[in-house]
Amino acid sequence: MNYTESSIRLTPRGADVFHLSLNGFTTLRIASHLKMTKSGVRRHREKMLMVNGCNSILELVAKYYGTYAE
Repeated sequence: MNYTESSIRLTPRGADVFHLSLNGFTTLRIASHLKMTKSGVRRHREKMLMVNGCNSILELVAKYYGTYAE
């Protein structure tokens, strides 16, 4: 199945953080992989939630896969 990000809004760097999170990367591993700080990763996650009107990463993932019912 081919999923798109049409149901959620992400910046290019936010998309990187999101997809690595989906693949099970920890905050520390994402930071290391993307050459950024752990707090930078956390800020990207917080902004993703705010922009997409979500209260949790699980809610954002459900919106991404189209299984979130409002």
